[in-house]
Amino acid sequence: MKLQSDITSNILNIITKMRKGDQADSEVLKSVIGSYGKICTYLQARVDYDFAVSLGINKDEYKKTSLDVYKQYFEVDFMNATTTFYQIESAEFMSTNPTVDYVRRANWRFKQEEDLVPLCLHESSKVEVGSCFRIQSVAYPKI
Repeated sequence: MKLQSDITSNILNIITKMRKGDQADSEVLKSVIGSYGKICTYLQARVDYDFAVSLGINKDEYKKTSLDVYKQYFEVDFMNATTTFYQIESAEFMSTNPTVDYVRRANWRFKQEEDLVPLCLHESSKVEVGSCFRIQSVAYPKI
């Protein structure tokens, strides 16, 4: 699924740029990210289950919900990218700034991440993003 991988990679690059202050069209991002689940719904509505299985499509894959597809093909990679981004940023920031400034920045970043969810992610990602961010801001920075 090279196309899916390329799309996910490009979306994650855009989100990273947004985290660094660049502007992006969040409606386009949300639409592209939403397409992960829409493809699943589209196939289920148009391809008979027995026919899909006869073509070699795994029955568990066929029965996935659109949210399952979103989580498998986007959210996992998104969380990994989020973890990496904050590990690097935290270490760099702490190496040149006092702890008090780090705490202020972490609070500001947490608010940014909360704002990111409704802009371009599925609402179910809010808990995952918050949890990921909290773990990174406590576990890191390691300098």
